Amino acid sequence: MTFGFAPSSATSISAFSTPPGGADSVNRLARMLEPAEWASAGIPLLRSPREVVSGLHSRHRPTPATAVVAVLDHEERLTASASFARRDSVAADGWDFRNALLAHLRRVIPHDLRRRTPVRTAVLL
Repeated sequence: MTFGFAPSSATSISAFSTPPGGADSVNRLARMLEPAEWASAGIPLLRSPREVVSGLHSRHRPTPATAVVAVLDHEERLTASASFARRDSVAADGWDFRNALLAHLRRVIPHDLRRRTPVRTAVLL
């Protein structure tokens, strides 16, 4: 599986320039990858990310506090999707959601996660 995270167009990086949480917030921000870094790592990118995001948004109608995860097959067709919201007030970044999702996915489809070439693509909004 391939996981990709990108800031929304409404989110400005300058909003993160003065992190309220100190070093932990800085470390979370340092985990962002630029498109050039994705390409150099050989991670496949979606052919039409706007279409995927629009489809998921119309299907789940998420609020700002809602996370949406989707699994796409090798032809980028939607295989499964789910939406959920955090119950506690602790702020979490995409990597926290990613780690929780991977823990669940490893129980369901462990063989897919061990393949050298991705078979499915996971999208997290």
